[in-house]
Amino acid sequence: MRRRSESDGRPGKCPIDDEIQTIVLKTLAKERDRRYQSPGAIADDLRRYLAGDPIDAKRDSGWYLLRKSLRRHKAPLVGGLALIVIGISLGFTIAFRYREAIEQLGEKTSALVTKTAALVTVESHVENLEAEIDRKTTLEALLERGRRLHAATVNDPEERIFEAAEDVFRKVLEIDPDHELTLIAWATMKKDYFNSEFGGDTAVLREADEFYRRARKLSPEGRKALNPHGVVLKMLGQYDDAIEAYQESLAKIPEEGIGGTHHYSTVSNLGTVYALAKDLRNAEDQLRKGAEIAGSGESIYRAPSWRNLAALELFLDQSQALEDVNHALDCNASDVASWILKARIELELGEEALVEEALDDVKHADRSRNGKRRDAKRIRALAHLRFHQFNHAITQAELAMQLSDMRTINHLIIAIAEANLNHPTKARDSVVRAVETWPDDLRDPGAYRATAESGELWFDTHDELEALHREAESAISAMTPPD
Repeated sequence: MRRRSESDGRPGKCPIDDEIQTIVLKTLAKERDRRYQSPGAIADDLRRYLAGDPIDAKRDSGWYLLRKSLRRHKAPLVGGLALIVIGISLGFTIAFRYREAIEQLGEKTSALVTKTAALVTVESHVENLEAEIDRKTTLEALLERGRRLHAATVNDPEERIFEAAEDVFRKVLEIDPDHELTLIAWATMKKDYFNSEFGGDTAVLREADEFYRRARKLSPEGRKALNPHGVVLKMLGQYDDAIEAYQESLAKIPEEGIGGTHHYSTVSNLGTVYALAKDLRNAEDQLRKGAEIAGSGESIYRAPSWRNLAALELFLDQSQALEDVNHALDCNASDVASWILKARIELELGEEALVEEALDDVKHADRSRNGKRRDAKRIRALAHLRFHQFNHAITQAELAMQLSDMRTINHLIIAIAEANLNHPTKARDSVVRAVETWPDDLRDPGAYRATAESGELWFDTHDELEALHREAESAISAMTPPD
């Protein structure tokens, strides 16, 4: 049965099949060996064509044989291939869907794990935050209690209160060894304890120094510890370190703090340390600058700037000393140190009216501190001596020595008073004791000693002692009958 070829799109024409064309061309080939060898071979090739088998004319082409085979088994092969394609596609689809499901499950699981971990982290953070708040609250409460106990020692310096405050500060540092404010507060209390009637051991000051150093390392600025640390360094005689601390403190004053209390107090403290280091030029510059910044007006913080400037002016024999100590009292009429210094300046000036005023001023200062200030006792003894109240002078000088005031000057006051009371033996004994206790650093003419207990600048000089010594010898000589 003859097969009809598919139309090539041209109406009325049927193209000759490629295989029929090949059979015809082989039949008509010019070369004998390329033609069919017999009519039967032609008939066999035609039967093969009609049966869909490979024709003999194409036997030498592998691709041709494969194509004929595929054509012969077209239906089952196409069906198989379709099944294979469908299977592969379905497999890929299932695998893709499975993989997609696994990935979605993984994402959901991962999200769940993440959320769970986040929840645990939040809960842990909340617990830590609550613990930190409790810890901070505890530390602040303890620090405040320690500060209140320390403040109570200002008007009632009992040793047991100092010890109670120290116990509280110790508890804070047991919880947080680097609690900066407690280190500063405890160091400040140690400084004040040293200045109290129970202190005097420099080991306490060394502990304060250590606490201030630790506090300064904790804070990048370290400003809160600088000024009080400078005070302790000054008290320890470490003047170079104290000057460095004050200079660093001044360098860190913010712009809005210029002209404020911290500013002029630091400048004056720096001037005081220069005076202790016997750098009088820088001392005067800084003390005068501090007083100018402080200015006038009532303020307990302004008074020290004017008072320490007046102390230096007295030592330098400058006439404005009395005026500037009065500025200090204008700032704070209750400043005992200023009243004592004022009395000393008035005695130095030597005018009769001023001597009487000096006695009133120093009595006022002495009563304000319940008779416990040794410098008040000394100046009071000297004022009684100048006012010719010799027995009172002796009593006050003895009380001054009981409070550990310089023995030499008080023995000389007693010697002058005893000579004026016509007690030559007592007078001579007092001169001998004065010479025996004469400080080594005040033996040479022009020698002087600067001190600043509780920040109050004070000068003792060889010349003052020597003047009293000559006065005592002259008074004794006036009593001694000629041989």
